[in-house]
Amino acid sequence: RFWLGSVLNCPKPHQQRILRFGVGAPSAPSSSTGKRSRVLVMAISIFLAFAFCIFANARATGARGWSARPLATGLSGRSPCRLQLPGGRSPCRLRAQTTMGAGDDAGEDAPASGPSPEAWRDFRKQLIAGGIKVTTDAPAEPGEPARGSSDLPERVVVAPRNEALLREQNALLYDEYVNGAWAHESAPEAGGLMCRLPLQAQLTFLMRAIEQADAEDVWGQRMREKLRTELPAEGDEAFATKLLGNTAYCYRLAEAAVIDTLRDIQERARARGGKLDLSAMKEHERQLIEIYTRTQERWQEVCLVTRVLGPDFVEGVVLNRPLAKAVDRELAELLIGAKAPGAPAPDEQLLKKIIGAFGENAGVYLGGEEKQFEAALVVHGFAALEGAKEISPGTGIFAGGLEAAADGVSAGLFAPLDFRFFVGVHTDLSTSQGAYVALSCARPVALKQCLGLPKPLWHECMELAGGEWAKLSTLEIIKRDDLQEDA
Repeated sequence: RFWLGSVLNCPKPHQQRILRFGVGAPSAPSSSTGKRSRVLVMAISIFLAFAFCIFANARATGARGWSARPLATGLSGRSPCRLQLPGGRSPCRLRAQTTMGAGDDAGEDAPASGPSPEAWRDFRKQLIAGGIKVTTDAPAEPGEPARGSSDLPERVVVAPRNEALLREQNALLYDEYVNGAWAHESAPEAGGLMCRLPLQAQLTFLMRAIEQADAEDVWGQRMREKLRTELPAEGDEAFATKLLGNTAYCYRLAEAAVIDTLRDIQERARARGGKLDLSAMKEHERQLIEIYTRTQERWQEVCLVTRVLGPDFVEGVVLNRPLAKAVDRELAELLIGAKAPGAPAPDEQLLKKIIGAFGENAGVYLGGEEKQFEAALVVHGFAALEGAKEISPGTGIFAGGLEAAADGVSAGLFAPLDFRFFVGVHTDLSTSQGAYVALSCARPVALKQCLGLPKPLWHECMELAGGEWAKLSTLEIIKRDDLQEDA
């Protein structure tokens, strides 16, 4: 059973070689000596076949980057992964099939297998939001509803007035939002979000990062020292760890540290007749001024990631910085890149189409600090639009197709607010220093307009993500008096 189970876990080409090698024993002679020889040959064959299987498994897992798969799976014939996708499929086996499809045995032209990108996004969302049914779950008790693999917790409404506005702007997108709006923390990815964190949250990140051996930061060390002064007993590391996990406490600690530092800077400036001498500042003061300035410049930005440049380095456009609600000729020229230095004369026919479609109603945003004179990025949710390309497979978010969009709006096929225009991009988005948090989200969160939202998009996204990010949103809202409670 052990040998057979291990054989079944091998790639199919290896199975065929093993079975031919291990089962192809010679014919048995009639004498007792011949019987003993046959038994010996069979034993050696099985042993060598089993050794070959172990080597094949190790080679396959090592070459394709799988997580280790115990040989004990051969005893039960089941995958060690107990998670189930809808339909009883195992994501571990699906991953193995997809990865193996690109291996040496499958050939370069073999068709891809496994779930689609849309299915993986839905699976990940479901896993984080409400868990996935596992094979060891006990069946429902009599009288209790069965727990299906697609069960999700009850929807939490985080911005009711935003939803009402979306219903007026785009009924189809509203229906998609109320039936599946979600967000959760993730690695930076195309089609996801990058949300700028407040100064207090960034300093908290730097303080927590000091735990890492390679983390050296002036403000991280300073925050750690301030934390130690508030411990009830010297060296109470357990209590310090508990405080580090308390979002509200860390936020207040960082806020107090910032106020103390700014007060010292202000007093020295007052002594010099109100002049601020940067050369006379201490290292932690200069760093605070730099972080504070950058935080104010990008306060509560929510960016749609359009391209991944590195492991933690992405490009994106700002979703919540409206620039214009209508397009005139000057703005139309900017949208098509005709304002760039050395650009050729604009296409008059295309300009007329854009002004005719979006001249009275449009959503134009300042996308970022870079590439502001290049052609604007038009973002929408229409896969069939000519010239459109999906930002990342499975997201349902598309970019491009400006002329086709203008034609469709003029023909009454689309509404002007079905499209969002972004002038410029950010090319330096990163989570490495705690300035941003990366979120994966449902597409209506990224596609809906941000024009006159009762509750800022930043708060909406953070509360959809829940956990520490929802607490951080609450701490920021407390300091404001311009937001209504039912927003």
